[in-house]
This record gives sequence, structure tokens and C-alpha cells, in this order.
Amino acid sequence: MGPLAAPPMSTRWFRSLRTEGTVLLLVFVAALELAYAYAALSALRETTARVAAERLEEARALAQRFDGLLALGRERLGAVAEQPGLALWLASNGADALARGAAIPQRETLHYLFFRSEIFTGPVAMVDRRSALLWTEPYDAERVAARLPLEHEAVRRALAEARPQISRQPLPWRPGPSAVLVHPIVDLSGKPVGALLGEIPLGASKLAGFLDDPRFGSAAVAALLDGEDEPLLASPRAERLLGRAPRSALPSAGTTAMVAAGATQWLAARAQLRDVPWSVVIAEDDREAFASVQGLKVRLLLTGLVLGAAALLFSLLVLGRLVRPLEVLTEAARGVPDWDFARAVPDRAPGELGDLSRAFDAMRIALRTTLQGLRDSEERYRRSIDSANDAIFAVHPSTFDILDANRKAGELARCAPGDLIGRCLLDLHPDDQRERGRDFAARVATAGEGTLPEIDLASPGGGRFPVSISASMIVHGAGRFLQLICRDLSERKRMEHELVQAEKLSTVGVLAAGILHELSTPLSYVQANLDQAKEDVAALEEGPRARALRSGIEDALEGSQRAMTIVRDLRIFARGNDGKGSAFDVNDAVRMALRMAQHELKHRATVVTELGQVPQVVGQLTEVSQVFLNLLVNAAHAIAPGDPKRNRVQVVTAVEGERALAKVSDTGAGIAPEALTRIFDPFFTTKPAGVGTGLGLAISRDILSRIGGGIRVESTVGRGTTFTVELLLAA
Repeated sequence: MGPLAAPPMSTRWFRSLRTEGTVLLLVFVAALELAYAYAALSALRETTARVAAERLEEARALAQRFDGLLALGRERLGAVAEQPGLALWLASNGADALARGAAIPQRETLHYLFFRSEIFTGPVAMVDRRSALLWTEPYDAERVAARLPLEHEAVRRALAEARPQISRQPLPWRPGPSAVLVHPIVDLSGKPVGALLGEIPLGASKLAGFLDDPRFGSAAVAALLDGEDEPLLASPRAERLLGRAPRSALPSAGTTAMVAAGATQWLAARAQLRDVPWSVVIAEDDREAFASVQGLKVRLLLTGLVLGAAALLFSLLVLGRLVRPLEVLTEAARGVPDWDFARAVPDRAPGELGDLSRAFDAMRIALRTTLQGLRDSEERYRRSIDSANDAIFAVHPSTFDILDANRKAGELARCAPGDLIGRCLLDLHPDDQRERGRDFAARVATAGEGTLPEIDLASPGGGRFPVSISASMIVHGAGRFLQLICRDLSERKRMEHELVQAEKLSTVGVLAAGILHELSTPLSYVQANLDQAKEDVAALEEGPRARALRSGIEDALEGSQRAMTIVRDLRIFARGNDGKGSAFDVNDAVRMALRMAQHELKHRATVVTELGQVPQVVGQLTEVSQVFLNLLVNAAHAIAPGDPKRNRVQVVTAVEGERALAKVSDTGAGIAPEALTRIFDPFFTTKPAGVGTGLGLAISRDILSRIGGGIRVESTVGRGTTFTVELLLAA
């Protein structure tokens, strides 16, 4: 058995743990806590609902007492109003025949019926169909004699609608809140001919006793509210509720609610009266109302704490033996995604936990090795892709969105490679090339591979550049993508153009060599004839004409000699390298180059030469002269024409150790640092198109390396450039 193998099942600690009952105990405690919590919440809800129901029943009982009082009043008024004699007397307009101040015939009867009524502790009155006051109890002779109309809304509605009314509006001569009951008196046809009305003062002690019933509790308040929730009658402390709580917070009829009034919470119940839009509200401070609930809550809480403490104790015991090793193992597993394989595992844990820990540690070691290999492989792949000189894109085969791109792709698009991800590949093409790019990508997605010799990509500045594309379909697992390798053809196109130009220059050079050979003979004739003319003019008699002839002939001789020198230098320069090494004077090579570059230099800069005493050097005069000519022409092109006195080109020759040095310096624009590393590359040039081929410095370095020499450059942008040529001294 290997070192990481699990112990036999018989030694596993988890089996002994089950015999100890720890897991079962945890389940039992959790179930007990849940059952207890459910029972406790149910008990609290039932007790709270019972208290609220009792308060609502008290409100309904109080409403029934008010309903009974009002019903008795309506019955008493109805019994009197339905007496036939009273209705017939009013219907016959008997009231109109009464003398002023005379009492109605029914006065004594009505006095007997309503004298010291237990219901109507306020006045009782009768009016005719015009609301004129005919009788009152207690009898008010002055008001009855005046026969004044009684302005009362309930009387007006009772006479208009021929049905009983109840109103909170007091009688005009009575102060204070009251309930006024009005019963119409109708004739045989049902038409109102008068009305009886009785007042029940709401401030009467009997009604107040309804609200102060000891059964409601010492902290309870009660109130009788009208249809606008305004109090008609209230217990002495009801202002604590009604004066602080908004009316909208009160419960609706037949319900209970918790109402906040200042800092006090009230359990309020409301019951509707039967025949009037009034209601009764009974409220009690929640601390007294739910005193029994609070006691039950404390007992339940203490019991729950005891059960929770017991459950916590058992949980701590189990954590020490089971959960803690699992936590350590979990923490070690969490470190794996973060590449942290050093976290400890409970390798000494007993039973199945020990087996699990050791198996996890072995798996972690194997995973680390595998992941490291994958990471190294991915890094090698990424480095190889990013180091490629061609742009490489990974593209979705249907949407053509870019999934990945290498460094060169970012350089072509002038952005970071990450900025290309998510963009459509077709957006990199100019508008006139998008369809062609789409067709090619679709063809590769179908065929699996393909090549496109040349297509343009758009540059951020609005231009375009040619590329060739080699594409293939890459399948990995259940996914696939298009891999496009784009090679920039700009440099090749430019090199092809420069090669054509170089071929043209080579052809021109061959033609120039032939022309120079043809010019040398005529120039010899001219030189010989001018020498003869000079001798003949010297024999002439002295005079103005003779002096003018001598001056003209001397100028012609100087020009012809200069032309002969140029032709000779060009013929020597065009003769090229015969492959044989020799020694020459480096100052002669400099002078020859200066004569040939004079036309380029004279309008741009002043030439300063410091030619030292330099021994013969190894090499071909014409080849080294070509090197200096290239350097002098480059120096001239680095200086803008028009101000030759301010600008300067300097050539210095000297000996340093075993080598001869020649320095060509200019005060031109200088070379940018990023271009200094490439100026010796073939076809690289910083000159405008059509001015240079990019081959001069590359050829110069090749010439000097063949003869054991060298060339180096120093440049500062805006101040100028210095090229130093090193040549071996001849033995």
C-alpha cells in the first residue's frame, strides 16, 4: 500500500463518531429549536390575537349599549308621534287657530309622557309642518308663544323625507354636545304634518358611565366618534390618544390596530353603531394590554436561551472533533485557485477526515505540477505568438469578432492588443475592402484554410497599407476559431520600389561612364587649342584688346581644366573595384568626394576642411571616395537650402593609434534616437520619397567592413550629426 493510501474502513473515526451520537444530537437539537420556535411564535400570535379580540368585543358591547339607548329614544318618540289625535289635529291646521300664547290641547298628555324621562334628559319639543315650535318639555312659554321656526338640520330632513333622524347638532338654545332624535308625525296619507324631537345630552353622567366602565381596565380610554371621526363623547384620558394620533391611524369599524400617539403605543378597537354613522373606539396602553403577552414572551425567551446554550455547547464539542479539520481543509482548497499550495492540511486528522486530507494533498501536488506545466506551455505559446513579426488574430468564425491578438497586431492597428478584443475584424479594412475581407473569412470558415495574397488594412490616420493573409480554422475541444496571420507588405513594396530605383541608377551610371569617355576627347581638343590661343595672344602688342583676349582665354582655360578634372574624377569613381587591395591617400578620397558633391553643398552650407598629415591607408580610392560622397550628400540634405553662411559642413582627417580617422559633421536637423538604430539598414531612409534610396549608408558600411574599417554615428536632434570613418593604415 502506498504512502498516500487510505486506512481500512474499520479504523475510520467517523464510524465511532456516529456511535457517540454527535451527528444525531446536532440534528435533534436543531429540530428541537425549530419546533420550540414555531410553538413559541404560535403561542405569542394566539395570545396577541386573543387580547385584540377581547378588546374588539368590549368595543362592540359598548356600541350595543349606545344602540340600545338610541333605540329606546326612537321607540318613545315613535309611540307618541303615532297617536291618531295628535296627527289629525296637526293635519287640520289646528295650530294655526291657536291664540298667541295659548297652549296646544295635547300639552298635558305630552307632559305626562315625557316628564322626567330617563332617556331624554334634555328638552323634548314638537313642531308643525313649518318647523314652528308648538310645545317643549320642560315647557318654555316664551319660545312656544313666539311660534318661531326651529332651525335644525335633522328637523328639516325628517319633515322632508318623512323618516326618523339622529343628529349631533344641539337645539339652538342648548349648549354642549348632544344627540337629537327627530320622529316625523304623518297624516293618514303619510305626509309629514309635524315632528317630535328629543335631546340626549352627551355630557350626561349616565353616558359618561358607559365609557368609564371598570371592565375596560385602568389604563383604557374610550370615545364616541361621529362620521368625521370627531369625538362626541370621550373618557377623561382619551385626549392622550385622540389629541396626539392622526385620525387616519385609527382602526376601521370592526377591526383592531396599533396606534402610535406620541411615545405611547395603543391597542385600539373600533365598533360601528347600528343606525347612525357613529362609532365607538376603545384603546389601551400596549404595555397594559399585552402585559400577559410580555410575560409569556419573557418565559419563552428564557426557555429558548437555555435550549440555545445547550445546542451551542454540543456544537462546540462537535466543532473540536469534526468541523475544525474540515475548516482547515476548506481553507487549503480555497488557496488552490490563487496558486497557493502551501496552506496546511489536517494530515493527522483521524478516520475519513485523515483519508480525505491525504488524498486532497496528493491531488493538490499533482494539480500544481500539471498547472505549472500548463502555465509554462501557455507562456511559451504567448511569447512565441507575441514575438512573431506577423500580426496574428484569433477571430470568431461567424461574427468575425476578434477574440485575441498578438503584439504585432496591436502595432499594425496603433493600439494595445487588448483594445482589439471585441472589435470586428472587418472594421480594420477600408470601406471598399470590407466585403472582400468578409468573403475570405467566410470561405476559410467553410473550407478550413485559405490564403489571400494581398488586401489592404486601414491605418488610424486615414491611410491604408497592404497585407497578405494566411488563415486556418483552429478546433479546440467543443470550440473553434479562425486564426489569421497577416504579414505587412509595406516594407516589401517599398524595397521593390527602391530596387527598381537602384536599377535605374545603375543603368544611369553605366550610361554616364560612356558619356564621360566620349567627353574626354573633345575636352582635350578644347584644352590644346586654348593653350595655343594663349601663346598666340601673348605675342600680340600690348593694349586693351590684347588684355581682354588674354583674360577671356585664361577663364576658358580654367573652366576647361575644371571640366577635365571632374571628368577624370568621375571616370575614376565609375571604374569601380577591381577586387585588388591597394593603398591610397585618404585626403585624395576626401577631395574627390568634395569636388563631386560641390553642387549639393554650395547652396546649403559652408565647407570647412581640416586635412591632417595622414599616411597611406588600406583600400580602394574609388570605394572610399564613394563613402565620403554618400556622407557629404547626406549632410547637405540634412540642411535646408538658402543660408549657406550660417550652416556648416566640416571634414577632418587625423591619425589615432593604428587607424586613420575621417569625421564628417554637419549642423543640420539631426537624427531621431529611434531612427539611429536603423540608418544602416538597407532601404531605410529618413528622406522624402524620391530623394534617397536608403542604400547609401548600408553600402558605405559594407565597403568599410570589407577593408577592415568601420563607421559610427553621433547625432543630436536640432544640433547636427557626426559620422566617423575608421581606416586601417597601410604597412
